[in-house]
Amino acid sequence: MLVADLADPAARDFLTGRALAGATAHLPLLSAPATASTHVLEVYTPGTPLPLLLLADPLGVPTPVGFPLRLRMYDPTKATARVRGRSSAPSSEASSPASELRARIPTVVTLTEGHSRELSGEELIEASPDALVGRAIAGGKLQIKSVIGAGGVGSVYRAAHRDLRIPVAVKVLHHRFQNDIEFCRRFHSEALASSQLDHPNLMRVLDFGQEPDGLLYLAMEHLDGTCLARTLEPERALPLARIVGLMSQICAGLAHAHSRGIVHRDVKPENIVLVLNKDDDERPAELVKVCDFGIALQQADDVVSTAVVGTPHYMSPEQCRGEPLDGRSDVYACGVMLYELAIGHLPFSGPTPMSILNQHMFVEPLAPRFAVADFDPRLDAIIMKALAKEPANRQASMRDLRRELRALLEAPTSSPAPPSDPSPSSERSDVVGPDWLERSGSYRCDSTGEVSSVDINGRVLAGELVARSAEWLSALAETERQDHFESLAGRLEAALPVLFAEHQVKTLFAVYATLDELAVENAGCPGWRAARAQRLQQMFAEPTFLSALADAALSDDAPRREVTELVRRVGGPAAYALYSARLRMSEVSGARLRFVQLVRGLGIDALPMIRAGLARLETKRDVALAAALAADLLQASPRVVDEEAGDVTARYLEGSGPGLTTVAAEALVAFWGRRAIPLLLGLLGSEDEAVTIAAMNGLRQLNAVDERAVARIALAAEATRSSEVRRAARSALMETIGPARAVALLAVERFPAEHP
Repeated sequence: MLVADLADPAARDFLTGRALAGATAHLPLLSAPATASTHVLEVYTPGTPLPLLLLADPLGVPTPVGFPLRLRMYDPTKATARVRGRSSAPSSEASSPASELRARIPTVVTLTEGHSRELSGEELIEASPDALVGRAIAGGKLQIKSVIGAGGVGSVYRAAHRDLRIPVAVKVLHHRFQNDIEFCRRFHSEALASSQLDHPNLMRVLDFGQEPDGLLYLAMEHLDGTCLARTLEPERALPLARIVGLMSQICAGLAHAHSRGIVHRDVKPENIVLVLNKDDDERPAELVKVCDFGIALQQADDVVSTAVVGTPHYMSPEQCRGEPLDGRSDVYACGVMLYELAIGHLPFSGPTPMSILNQHMFVEPLAPRFAVADFDPRLDAIIMKALAKEPANRQASMRDLRRELRALLEAPTSSPAPPSDPSPSSERSDVVGPDWLERSGSYRCDSTGEVSSVDINGRVLAGELVARSAEWLSALAETERQDHFESLAGRLEAALPVLFAEHQVKTLFAVYATLDELAVENAGCPGWRAARAQRLQQMFAEPTFLSALADAALSDDAPRREVTELVRRVGGPAAYALYSARLRMSEVSGARLRFVQLVRGLGIDALPMIRAGLARLETKRDVALAAALAADLLQASPRVVDEEAGDVTARYLEGSGPGLTTVAAEALVAFWGRRAIPLLLGLLGSEDEAVTIAAMNGLRQLNAVDERAVARIALAAEATRSSEVRRAARSALMETIGPARAVALLAVERFPAEHP
């Protein structure tokens, strides 16, 4: 609904002519169009009590003479007030001059950047990487200083860590990932898994999370080194000793990850950083760091389907087919890298990604001994074994590959290295994850939720904490020596997986509450204690534990305080777990109400999940389950200004049932503020009482009951016998202020407070 209050009586005839011709005109409006969709336009002119009704398609942002609109005639028996979809391009005909369409009372309309983009029909574009420089994230812990680089997945920044007092590298994912609820869930689980890796040859993940505005980030150690890809020269092989030195370190780092159930899936020179270091004798040495580990960010490199991710030149045959992966897939990628380092070029190349994938699956590579004269036959055997099409015919583990490579420097070169046992090693396992994580292929836990291997000291401490948590946690909180505190924190880190697997909620709540106190830096808590406590708190995002916690929170009529408090304190990751639990427990009595209450209690921490969930459900709202879940998300939404959440919420005002439309209108008032006024005015014509009442209440909350709104509210009240609608109308009209108040009081007198 749009309103134009014009000073010239002749404007009415002029606009009727433009509408009959389907032409454009620039009009000064009392408020901006809410979206780029079709609106009903009311045109008021002097001497005519009833408005001219037209259909108007917004064509862009306002110019000095008004908003550009394509006009059409309005037939209330045939047309609908809200028609989704973008109108055609503006007519080449000249629109009306400013002198013909002047507002009786000039109004200044201010648009946000997102609103302007919507009216202009622009696709959402990623902000310049420089736009984040100077921003603080992670609760102020990370201050972004400068841009390091940008790519298809996101941008990488140099940042300062407030607590650790060190430079860090922060990867910020592109905006398009923020509204994919499945991606966000995998991001949290796999970032958590990667943050638990601790090996000299792996880049360490220090922090990760999602900001209230949806921004996803990873904070990693800052490496002052050179990417391996930059050191390689076409058709030039590296010396054998350097090949063995580099690949041995790569294998060591990957073996550590595989032993914890994590597969890299994108091993390539671009993800290997060489750092100048010193060995134990203070001699210069090359330290290898494997980067971009275990995070489901390779979706940006998707070349076949959502199940096939990676970089084509380095993908194993089973990865090309989209099959489940284990550590032997990374063995294959290392075989490709060995070939490249030893020969100077890749084993397979082609004009398209698909042609390369087909070669990985069906074509045998040319053996290095046939490409290079006097090539070491033992290295040739190692490379060809690693490049075997069947995983069972490759080295069974990274440790086996590393052992074979190191033997090259210890034995004569006259005979090939003996083949290793092809049987699967103990460090390899099937990748299995909770159903709600969609089994992305890089995070492993067994069907009972227990961790595959836990330090015995962790089990011992877990038992102590269950029996006497207060005593042990008090000792942790009172420890002032850094070495002693780190020792206790390390023991706690080992005990937490046991407590998660056993679902010791009461004990875990006590642990989290203690960490909360330590995580706040103040005069009594040095920065190193706060940083360590925050890292321990990250472990509470463990997906299997959160899944069970969310189930408990929604299934019990009166969930324990520890359950609801842990959900609230964990924040964003818990919101995604609640979403999944809500899907699984649709038939459980009371689950919907508890879901709304818990998500609402998370406040803005739940907003990224709500935005992503609403976007995902929008096309499925004709299904009862999806419509009910969308309604729950809207009811649980924090009442904060958020333009992006408003964008998706506004789309629920059309094509939804009355119940969903009602809660969408209520949420839109908070998300959009006064930008929602045109849509609320349009809802006043709804045949559903609840929708009409929601529109009246929204206009009252926005202090937007002006003369035009008064007339529409009065008409809606007079046209119904509903006492609820009339009460809502009276409440809105009685709170009218300014020049419209006298009109509102007159309107109230035309209908009684209660209809008989």
